[in-house]
Amino acid sequence: MSELPRQPAEGKIQQRYTIGKSTVTLRIGDILDSKAEVLVSSDDDRLNMGGGVSRALHIAAGDAYKRDAQTKFAGQYEVGDVVVTGAGAIQPPCKYVFHAISRRFDDFQPPTEALARAAIGKIVRRSVALLESMGVTSIALPAVGTGAAAFRPEDVALVMADVLREELTTRETAFDVEIFIFPDDMAGTTYGTFFKSFDLASGWLGHIVRDHLVVMIHGIRTEARWFDEVTAILRQEDHQLNPVSTGYEYFDVVRFLLPFRWAKRRVIERVEEKMLSVVDDPSTVKVSVVAHSFGTFVLSEVLQRNPRIAINRLILCGAVLPRDFRWDLIRDRLTVIDPHEYPTQRLLNECGWRDTWPVLAQFMTWGYGSSGRFGFQSPLVWDRFHDLDHSGFFQDAFVRDYWSPFISEGMIKGSAGKRPPSPWWLQVLTVLKLPILLLVAAGIGAWFYFT
Repeated sequence: MSELPRQPAEGKIQQRYTIGKSTVTLRIGDILDSKAEVLVSSDDDRLNMGGGVSRALHIAAGDAYKRDAQTKFAGQYEVGDVVVTGAGAIQPPCKYVFHAISRRFDDFQPPTEALARAAIGKIVRRSVALLESMGVTSIALPAVGTGAAAFRPEDVALVMADVLREELTTRETAFDVEIFIFPDDMAGTTYGTFFKSFDLASGWLGHIVRDHLVVMIHGIRTEARWFDEVTAILRQEDHQLNPVSTGYEYFDVVRFLLPFRWAKRRVIERVEEKMLSVVDDPSTVKVSVVAHSFGTFVLSEVLQRNPRIAINRLILCGAVLPRDFRWDLIRDRLTVIDPHEYPTQRLLNECGWRDTWPVLAQFMTWGYGSSGRFGFQSPLVWDRFHDLDHSGFFQDAFVRDYWSPFISEGMIKGSAGKRPPSPWWLQVLTVLKLPILLLVAAGIGAWFYFT
C-alpha cells in the first residue's frame, strides 16, 4: 500500500534553539499568529505590498498603513534596508512592522547568490540593532526573500542562521526571535530545505532545544532493550525529539493475570509519577507516548486517573486493551492527528497480524483485550496492520519509516501487504475465558467423580 495522501496542518512543526540568552524558533504557520512586538515584511523598494507576507500584513493593518508607508518611504531605500512603521490595525502585542527591502521594483533579473546573501545579512543585522535601540525584545520574520525576490531557501537559511548567531551570542538582552514558514510553502521545497539548512549546514545542531518528549512504556518481563534502539533513531530523525524511558520493576505473569486492580496499582502509580515529572517540567513543550503490550494497559489507567496528562502523539503497539475501550472519555487530552486528513483520529494503534499475545491475554483473564491483533475499530483510533509479531515493531527501518514521521509531523504511512483472515480458533478465543473453562471442566470432573 502506498503512502496515504495528506495536507500539512498549520502550526504542526516547530523547532527551537537557544543562542546566548536568546531563543530562536522556526515555525510552520501564519506570521500574523505571532505574539511578537515586531513583525517583519519582505517587500520591494516602493513598498507595493503586492503579495506574500507584505500583502497579508497590509490586509491586517489597513489601507492607511500602506498609504502612510508609501508617502514617507517609497523609493528612498536600497535592497537590504529596513523601514520601520507602525502596525496600523494589526492587533497587539504587535507595535511595529519592519519592512525588509528584498528587491527593487523594476529589477526583473534573477538575484545572484552574492546579492541574496548580502541583502539577507544586512536585513537581519539591521533588524536586531533596531530591536535593541527601540527597547523591544520579540520579533517574527518570514523566510525573507524566498517569495517574489526568488532568493534560494538554503541561502536565506544559512545567512539568517550565521548572522543571528553573531548578533545574539554576546548580547545581554534576551530576544525572542521567530522565523515563520507559511503552510502553503510546505508543498514545495522551501519548508524542507529551510529546516534542513538550519539543522545541518548552519552548525546550529548544538543549539537545538529538545522540547518534544517521547515517553516510552514497555511491557512485562522485559529489559526494554528496544528503548535504546528507538531512542537513537528518533533523535537522529528529528532533532526536536527527546525520547525518555518510563520503566517499572519486573512485573511477573501472576500479577499480570490477576483480575484485580490492586495487583497492578504500584506499577500504575510509578508510571504516573514519572509522567507527571516530565509534563510539569518547564522545558517540555509537547509530550508524546509509545506504549507496548502491558504498557498500553498501564498508560490507559494513568490517563483515566490523572486529567493533567495530555498527549500530543500516541502510538500503541501490541496493545492488550479491550477493543471497546472508552477513548471518548479522554479524547480532549489527545491531540487530533491531523485536522485535514484525520480530523477524528487521535491515536495510532499498530497491529501485528502474527501477534497472538493480545488474544491470549483476553482469553486467560479479565481486563485485557485483543486490540493489538484486531484493532479498536473506533473513529478516534487509526488502526494500522503489519505482518509482524508481538515485538516486531522495534526494527530500525520500521521506527524510521513509520514512527518518526508520525511523531514529528502527524504523517500516517500505509502498511505494506494485505491483511489475511485470522484463524478460526484465534477468533474463538476472543469469546471464551480460560478460568471459566477450567471451572466448567472441574465441575464436570467432579460430577463424574461423585456419581
